[in-house]
Amino acid sequence: MHSRLVNGLAAAVAAAVLAGCASTSPVKNEVKPVSAPVLIDWQGSELGGMPPEWVSAVNNSDKGALMRLPEMEGKIPFSVTGTGQDRDLLKIWVDTNDASAELSKLIKENVTATAGTGTRGNKDEDKEAAKKMAQAVVTVFSNAQFSGFMKERDFWTQVRRQDGQTEYRYYVLYSIERENLAHQIDVALGKISAENAKEQELLDEISEQAKITAMSALGTTQAVN
Repeated sequence: MHSRLVNGLAAAVAAAVLAGCASTSPVKNEVKPVSAPVLIDWQGSELGGMPPEWVSAVNNSDKGALMRLPEMEGKIPFSVTGTGQDRDLLKIWVDTNDASAELSKLIKENVTATAGTGTRGNKDEDKEAAKKMAQAVVTVFSNAQFSGFMKERDFWTQVRRQDGQTEYRYYVLYSIERENLAHQIDVALGKISAENAKEQELLDEISEQAKITAMSALGTTQAVN
């Protein structure tokens, strides 16, 4: 069963169009948009309802729209999606996915990409200290596991792709209390020790950067691997 982030199809294909068999005019190229998947069934369709706006927000990675949901007050949203041919198996597969592991992976990737990039100091010794503290932060987050997730909503759709094949798409929206996550991040960072004032200064900078990165990583959509 294959899964991937559901963001819609936005690619384009080029088709060579000849102006005429006997024409000496240059060959012209037309860019034709690829058709988006066609929605053919969805949860509650038999009752006349349409897919809710939060599903569109997940598809469009619209973090702001997800955070404005009434149940997200004081919380941070985190969504997981999956695609497959069997709706029931897909639902079981996504529902049994470890949201904590997905979050930990997401935070690790974001912190790793940004740790230490905003620290001050041009001296070689400062650079070495910054590198040391950044690596310590990355290591801590690599081993961290976060808990406290709640499943808020789920939804399924069935679409027909451009190649004519159909597939189900299953969406799950989780939340975690903002204060709870902030506390867990502080606990993780509290495991790092600085050996001198310079390392502590750099550690404080990198830690603040890591907090911002870790918190902003949520609200995005993760595909179940």
